[in-house]
Amino acid sequence: MKKHLKIVTSWDEVPVVLDLPWACRILGKSYESLKKRAQDGKLPGAFKDGMEWRINREKFRAYCEGDTND
Repeated sequence: MKKHLKIVTSWDEVPVVLDLPWACRILGKSYESLKKRAQDGKLPGAFKDGMEWRINREKFRAYCEGDTND
């Protein structure tokens, strides 16, 4: 069964530190695509937390409000 995802309408609803699935929802990109960007240093605010990638919300917001296309 698929988990229902709430539509996010405000940056205030996004966690201060988000994970890649959150970023995928916001950008409409695949997990692997964003993981590759994070590994290549092309995703501002991305950092490793153990085995998982995390992203600083404010840096990610600035990235989203700029050019997200390669």
